[in-house]
Amino acid sequence: MCFTLRMQGNTKHSLGSLVAFFLYVFIFIIYTFPLILDFKSRFIGIPLTGDSSSYIWSIWHFRYCVMNGLNPFETHLLFYPMGSSLVMHSYVPIAGILNLFINQPVFTFNIVLLLSFAFSGLGVYKLLQHFNVRYFLCLTGGFIFAFFPYKIAHLAEHFNLELTALIPFFILFFIKTFRFQLGVFLPVIESKKYFIYLILISILSLLSDYYYSIYVFYFALLFSLINKVYPWFSACSKKKLLIIVLLVFITGHFIIRGLVLLDVDDKGALWWGADMASLFVPGPNSLFYGNLSWVKEYPSSFFRYPESVEFVMFLGYGFIFFILLYIVKIKSFKAKGTVKLMAIVSLIFLLFCFPEFKFLSKRLFYNIFGFVYYITFFNNIRTPPRYELMFMVLFLPVLMQLLSVVWEKVVLKWVVIATSLILFFEYYPRNYTTINYNDIPLVYQKLKDLPQGAVLPLPFGFRDGIEQRGEFSTNHFLYQTIHHKPIIGGYLSRLSHDNMYQFSGNKTAQDLLTLIAGEQIAKPEENSFEMPVKYIVVEPGLNEEIFENYMDIAVKEKLLRKTEIEGYFLYELK
Repeated sequence: MCFTLRMQGNTKHSLGSLVAFFLYVFIFIIYTFPLILDFKSRFIGIPLTGDSSSYIWSIWHFRYCVMNGLNPFETHLLFYPMGSSLVMHSYVPIAGILNLFINQPVFTFNIVLLLSFAFSGLGVYKLLQHFNVRYFLCLTGGFIFAFFPYKIAHLAEHFNLELTALIPFFILFFIKTFRFQLGVFLPVIESKKYFIYLILISILSLLSDYYYSIYVFYFALLFSLINKVYPWFSACSKKKLLIIVLLVFITGHFIIRGLVLLDVDDKGALWWGADMASLFVPGPNSLFYGNLSWVKEYPSSFFRYPESVEFVMFLGYGFIFFILLYIVKIKSFKAKGTVKLMAIVSLIFLLFCFPEFKFLSKRLFYNIFGFVYYITFFNNIRTPPRYELMFMVLFLPVLMQLLSVVWEKVVLKWVVIATSLILFFEYYPRNYTTINYNDIPLVYQKLKDLPQGAVLPLPFGFRDGIEQRGEFSTNHFLYQTIHHKPIIGGYLSRLSHDNMYQFSGNKTAQDLLTLIAGEQIAKPEENSFEMPVKYIVVEPGLNEEIFENYMDIAVKEKLLRKTEIEGYFLYELK
């Protein structure tokens, strides 16, 4: 009898999980429609400047290297002839591994996206289920984490930041693996099975995105530290705690202010990105709020880069209502044990979002948590608003536990249901721009059939997430997956100084960079072209001075053939 009941319970849980998974799949299809109609050749992205094409390249490059016996974590196809490491690039090897079997980078890209959204929701659903949250609220919590505006805003740019599926599973397996005793830093392994799961999740996380790998490391460390100090913390009087907190933040302000004034390297941390007002302002890609004048004007008025998705931190007014309900009802509900510790850690991650406390671009003071941007290696995690992700996933258990208590009252139950439905529309994005992988210019199709040799695309440039020289169109990531030839220049998340300035002593490169910047140069000498390339592709619309008054002279005797193809000029050199 007990076995039968257990089987029925397991079946019920499995069915509930299956329903949750396909619900999130369905929402992904709706939010990204009509992408599903052309899943193998179209992907969400911004032509010419968007980052999405770089992930198609990464997925292709991983398989290309493996199939040719090369190290997939370095490349000589970009930044030729020096090449570059890909270890600190947003490389998403997990998608590259999947493409070993599929061999269709766009299809792989879209499949991984869909699965990541679905499993992100399912992961939070299972996490909330672990804390005995009601079924509808488990579904709601999974939806909030999988589709909240931070992720929806980054979808057109940062594929790696959409790979959030492993985070809630890491947290779930962490709390199932270890048993913590209050006041003790090191936990006891309570489940060997979940410990193995935790190791596997950690490995998969490293293969997905190093940002999120460091985030879950922070979670594990902070959870253990809070567990250690909590007895002392709870024994302190409110007055003493207030004094300590004030002293920490005042001291922190002067320390960070001093580091800023001394111009200590922070790896280009985007301090401007996190304005507390952003929590309440919808992103410009919101279908229902995006056309409101104040939503359009907000980023232009208060952000250095108003076109950037990095300022989008909107929680949703429905979610803000849930937080207000939590504040009102907190006296009648006390989080206990693990959930209480998770609530404290979630607040710390929220503080990480604001290295300087700023509201409507008015700096109030520097935050001690901004110190992380001065720690070597960890200051590569340089974009403050992205910490919001961890706040959401860690705060949802305590919030949904409270809403489960509120659920007992019929009126509040229907208010919660209505608010959850409102969130579905609040998070609804505008139609995304898509790129058709099949729309590759004919010149690059022709280049594919020519003998091996390096390519110089004009305009060309060197770029990473911090610095840029010249111009580099991200479309070249797609083109290279067709012609397979190394190119001068490129764009990766992180570059060494040598990568960025490898042609600093090359007169031809400096002349071209000057022309691309719209500045005049002296007439070149005949046959003065000195770059190690076999092919030069001049794109339509480029200043004619480059290929008429400069290029034709500079490569005069080296020129084997010059062809015009649909407005492109293809130079083949001897």
